[in-house]
Amino acid sequence: MMFFLHAMRLARVLHLLLLIKYALMHGVIASTKHYIVYMGEHSHPDSESVITANHEMLASVTGSMEVAKQITVHHYSKSFRGFSAILTPEQAQQIAESKSVVSVFESRMNQIHTTHSWEFLGVSSMQQYKQPQLDSLSNVIVGVIDTGIWPESESFDDRGLGPVPEKFKGECMPGEKFELSNCNK
Repeated sequence: MMFFLHAMRLARVLHLLLLIKYALMHGVIASTKHYIVYMGEHSHPDSESVITANHEMLASVTGSMEVAKQITVHHYSKSFRGFSAILTPEQAQQIAESKSVVSVFESRMNQIHTTHSWEFLGVSSMQQYKQPQLDSLSNVIVGVIDTGIWPESESFDDRGLGPVPEKFKGECMPGEKFELSNCNK
């Protein structure tokens, strides 16, 4: 049964990707992007009712329940209510204007970094954030993703880094299963 469910999900994703490819090739959805719609705490009795309500909201801007189901990427129905979908900026704006929607934002893929945090956060320098703009003070979600620590992790790769600054006062301290050879910049 579980295999069947995974196969169905995979078939749905492949179908969606084919639809998107066709639409992009024919200029139908040239301006669509992946958006996340956050609706706060959900008050539905089960996940199925959340999914139905999400599809109904999408159908109100797409004109079709079938299209709404096809452009849906993911439903959030456990801790909070929301969904992600492939939308035009106009559709995203229409959904954002709904009373039940907290926020709508474009989905971004970020590369995990540890030594290049400013690049990861999209900040070119600390100078520009001494006086933050008013619109940068809201609709911000800060999260920490702990992927674990081990010397072989790409997070600790020092390729592309310059020499260790002379004013650096740290030192490499070996420990259990951690040799001096595991240290880098």
